[in-house]
Amino acid sequence: DVSDRFESQAVDSLPLVGNNVTQLYALVPGVVPDTFQMGSGENPQGTDRTYVNGVWSGAQVYILDGITDVDYGFSGIQVINPPPDSVKELKVITADYDPEFGNTAGMVAQFVTKSGTNQIHGSVYEYNENSATFAATPFTGAGAKAPPYNWNEGGVSFGGPVKKDKVFAFGDYQLARLAAKNAIVTTVPIDAFRNGDFSSVAATHPIYDPTTGNPDGTGRTQFPNNTITNIDPVAQKLLALLPEPNLGSVGQTDNNYTANAKQAFNTNEFDMRGDYSLNQKDKMFGRYSYFHSYLDNPGIFGVEAGGPSGGGLSPEVANSLSQQAALNYTHTFGASFLGEFRLGFNRFAISGYQADSALETNTQVGINNINI
Repeated sequence: DVSDRFESQAVDSLPLVGNNVTQLYALVPGVVPDTFQMGSGENPQGTDRTYVNGVWSGAQVYILDGITDVDYGFSGIQVINPPPDSVKELKVITADYDPEFGNTAGMVAQFVTKSGTNQIHGSVYEYNENSATFAATPFTGAGAKAPPYNWNEGGVSFGGPVKKDKVFAFGDYQLARLAAKNAIVTTVPIDAFRNGDFSSVAATHPIYDPTTGNPDGTGRTQFPNNTITNIDPVAQKLLALLPEPNLGSVGQTDNNYTANAKQAFNTNEFDMRGDYSLNQKDKMFGRYSYFHSYLDNPGIFGVEAGGPSGGGLSPEVANSLSQQAALNYTHTFGASFLGEFRLGFNRFAISGYQADSALETNTQVGINNINI
């Protein structure tokens, strides 16, 4: 096959922004980042989507401990993006895969998680990014301070023997916490517009009464003095949700409102793995992985009225939960024969609201055939 392999030493040593191990994909020849990376509301795991030898990013295959790690029911994203401290090996195959990987024309990314050993090993880490160290905003002219921003990511891993040479355990936990605010400038209706008075723009924006004229729109009559006299009660209630202008001169119709829009994004994830060496020929392990995220990125006008968001994404509040379980049994028949049985459970669910409310749940349960 055509592939590249990253052992645990390389995974630990190479710099990864956001502690995101999938950034290693881009180091493999033929792999380039997708020009469109999905935001936290749709890809909370932060998996780097890639083109591989020209193949679309949603057609790649990800495998974690022999279990498919792809959410086929959503957009082909990776369900579990393991923390680097849990990765023993990452192998990226870009061509000439084995027949068992015949469901892709692009990339197969195979992850193997760490297990406990006879020696106790572990790690503790914490990263922080704070606006207190940011440069002044260059676009204000006056060099205004950077808006509030605080990002923390931390974690711990631990592995060791439960019974020497027989039973081993490994676990890891990682969290991320983001709290940020951004100043947004947008447009809200002035009082005259709220009351239907558009006389100030009659010359450039004439408004016609939709109850007049022909069904094809011809022959309609312009409102007298370009003033709407029959505003719908529902529209009036919607207008009441929007704030008054607070920026610029009186009567300014565009870019006349500013406020700080908040953004919060919190994640919790962990892996638990146990290995059991029955004898020289029979070995088995079980692993469970969990990832939960909460994104709070409302519009500047609140949940009801929406408006632009502070996080640069669509205004939304989203919960996600990803889970995967793997059970593996291996028997060695001889120097050249190996039998392996795998059972896996894979689940990705995301719920919340956007401009169009969305709920996505996908559960995959599969038994990989015995391979000899």
